[in-house]
Amino acid sequence: MSEVLSSSPASAPPPPPPPAVSPPAVSPSAETPGDVIRLALFRDRRGLLLLGGAAGLSGHQIGEALVPVAIGWAIDSGIVAGDTGGFLRDLALLALLFAGLTFSWRFGYTCLTRATLYGAHALRQRVVGRALHPGGAAERRAPGVTTAIATSDTGRVGGFCWTVSELVSVLAAIVTSAVALLAISPALGLIVLLATPLSLLLMQLVSRPLERRSGAEQAAAATAEGLATEFVSGVRVLKGVGAEDEAARRYATASRRSLEAAVRAISAKAGYYGVSVVFSALLTSVIALVSGLRALDGEIGVGQLVAVVGLAQFIQQPMARLGVFGIELAQKRASARRIADQLTTPPAVPVHHQATDARPSSDEERPPAGAPLTSEPAPERASEPGPEPAPALRITPGPETRWPALTVAAGQRVGLVHDSPDEAAALVAILARRAPVEPGRFAVGGTELATLDPETARARHVHAQGGWARVLPDTLHDNVVLDAPLDADTLAATAVDEVAGLLPDGYAERLTSGGATLSGGQRQRILLARALHTSQPLLVLHDPTTALDAVTESEVAGGLAGVTGRAVLLVTTSPALLAVCDTVAARIDGAWTVAPHPRLLTESAAYRELIGA
Repeated sequence: MSEVLSSSPASAPPPPPPPAVSPPAVSPSAETPGDVIRLALFRDRRGLLLLGGAAGLSGHQIGEALVPVAIGWAIDSGIVAGDTGGFLRDLALLALLFAGLTFSWRFGYTCLTRATLYGAHALRQRVVGRALHPGGAAERRAPGVTTAIATSDTGRVGGFCWTVSELVSVLAAIVTSAVALLAISPALGLIVLLATPLSLLLMQLVSRPLERRSGAEQAAAATAEGLATEFVSGVRVLKGVGAEDEAARRYATASRRSLEAAVRAISAKAGYYGVSVVFSALLTSVIALVSGLRALDGEIGVGQLVAVVGLAQFIQQPMARLGVFGIELAQKRASARRIADQLTTPPAVPVHHQATDARPSSDEERPPAGAPLTSEPAPERASEPGPEPAPALRITPGPETRWPALTVAAGQRVGLVHDSPDEAAALVAILARRAPVEPGRFAVGGTELATLDPETARARHVHAQGGWARVLPDTLHDNVVLDAPLDADTLAATAVDEVAGLLPDGYAERLTSGGATLSGGQRQRILLARALHTSQPLLVLHDPTTALDAVTESEVAGGLAGVTGRAVLLVTTSPALLAVCDTVAARIDGAWTVAPHPRLLTESAAYRELIGA
């Protein structure tokens, strides 16, 4: 915000600063399936590649259509007329025609391959960027579903340039064939010209159920893929709780639905292909019949008959290809719709752009206009005691009793025991800015949490580690702290050295996604070490030791007791962790009590029951 300069006398009080205006919330840009397709086709000069690809494929198809015409011409001018020189000349022109159509194909193929790869990459970046949006997503999708959209759907829409270019080239081939047939026999040309729009209309009608079934097939397949990904990554947990049979039942149900959707889509596709092939075969038969009758009547010569038969055989392939476009368009539109739905999912948490106020604190500190910049130190001022730093976290209760009145200062360890696991998880999600924040209820570092965008809150104020934390497919070292030295005290506090000692390559061991090859306790120690290596003033940990044995949990509790300089909020029911807290806020019988852990343990039977002590 720029400073307001006043021309009033020096004795007059300075004018008040203008009121702060809340910046607009940032949400994913509005996307429609058409926007998605246009992004893949035209953004970043891909329209030129599309134009080159369409020109190359069209040149190839026009050349293919002219081949039977050139052969018929060579027969009439060379063989029938007995002109050897003319025949050799026609053969040379035919060779040039083949060279031209070959070059056109290679040129078009190169342009379209580049356009496809670049277009799919651009869409993939948008999908991944939306998945990584700091505000999250109001609609939760399984990781496998997002993966399917970012891979198969983006690749399918990226190939839309092929569909457009092939459609243009097929129409060019049909027009060229029709003009050639008109030159030989007007009746034959009219047959092709009338059959083409009829074919397009028929295929468009037949493709409508196919589009619906293709979308259902892709959605069902993505759901089954998402379940498979989650079950494979969490197989240890499923075995631990004895849920293998239930997981297998759910996957079998999703797989059966995917199979049924695929069968319906294939049935529609088979019918579509059948109609297309029958229509193109009938057209070819009609052209061959009419040309044969005219040849018998002597209305067309031998070379012309060869040209007509060749064109009739050639045009069958473009006409059949024309019928297939409906299938491809249906599949690509369904994929574009899925990408658009992903991109337009509203965030779970509104994101605000933060304005940085870098102006001087007073006019006295502002250098006079035109004064040279120097590196001389500013004159010393009398030291005055500044205000005490704001607490790392302040929770203000409301009319309900969901949250306690709580203040966590730097260097404090505060435990929070909630009688509702869901409410405890919701509090951690709020502090992590992964859920909406009610204004006026939470403040971090003296700033209201609701006014901070999620990215700023997480980068500068709070590191909250909840159930969403995952082991990454990277080395153990980079899972704990990326491209930075490891802190020996932190590693000892979380017993991560024991995990490294069991791995063949130690801290250089590359872990699988989600830590599938590790035990639950090993994963928790890695995630806890990652949290302790962060630098945010407020550290929020939600049940960080549930998978550890009692001895290791005591070691970790001792390590957390040695954390200094940071405010630590432990949302847990672990007696070992609560014992190292300076104070504990516990919700007992619908009311909050804030007291040291030993006192609660001694005076409250309900508290002892709540923490299982």
